[in-house]
Amino acid sequence: MTEPHAQSRRSIVFILSIVLLLVVLPSWSGAAKVEIHLFDGLTAGTLEDGQHGWTRSEADDKDGAAPDWWVKFQLPENAPPYLELYQDVWNNGPNLLVTRELPVDESVKGWQLAGRIKVVNAPEDSIFLRVLDDADKAIASLDRFTINHKQGKRGPGDSYFNFNGVPVLPTKAAGKAKWSAIMKFTTGDWKPFKITLAADKPEVLVLEYGDRTITVPLPPAEVHATSPKTLQIFFGWGLGAQRTGGIYLENLTFTVDRGAEKTARSGN
Repeated sequence: MTEPHAQSRRSIVFILSIVLLLVVLPSWSGAAKVEIHLFDGLTAGTLEDGQHGWTRSEADDKDGAAPDWWVKFQLPENAPPYLELYQDVWNNGPNLLVTRELPVDESVKGWQLAGRIKVVNAPEDSIFLRVLDDADKAIASLDRFTINHKQGKRGPGDSYFNFNGVPVLPTKAAGKAKWSAIMKFTTGDWKPFKITLAADKPEVLVLEYGDRTITVPLPPAEVHATSPKTLQIFFGWGLGAQRTGGIYLENLTFTVDRGAEKTARSGN
């Protein structure tokens, strides 16, 4: 067989292979998943209110007077960028509330919030991260805080770290022992996390945090779990927190799954 004939034959075989794949394999009607990078557009420095979908409850304390607080987008050398919320809560400063609108214009089949988190030098601070629906009701809540702390008296009271009310770090300990275990787990190193409402499991939420995975039922029916609208982050005095510290968030992404249906092709 001459070279031109061989090339022609290979071309025909290639085309037939493609046709066979289209006949046998299912196809997808449109892009099912869209990933949104929540830090897109941000520049290094103070996070300004209203910047690229982000809002904040307090302006930075820029005059150096106590209490100190700030929200900054950091661009370190040779490391991924991260968002830093910091407060010196010894001084009864304001509670920092930062939100990011999630550009979802219709109900979805599933979604996922993912990134890495680092809690720094904040042994008694109240921290939460929530995904709210289109009526500002919490679909998912990751909370780490202390309660029963009596101002002016040392001691952590009781400590909690939960996801929609379910402990992330189950322990039989109480009081200071429980506080110590939770703080050791949450403070210091970067930890990956994912909060997922899977399209094929719409009745539950799944949290992956560090080396732990927990599954919880959806909140009550009045919460619109498939209409996520806002990411809400809190750091500050809260329910009786003290000491300086911060929360860092890295590589935040929000993925929506519109659940495009598979349609099998046939040769008929």
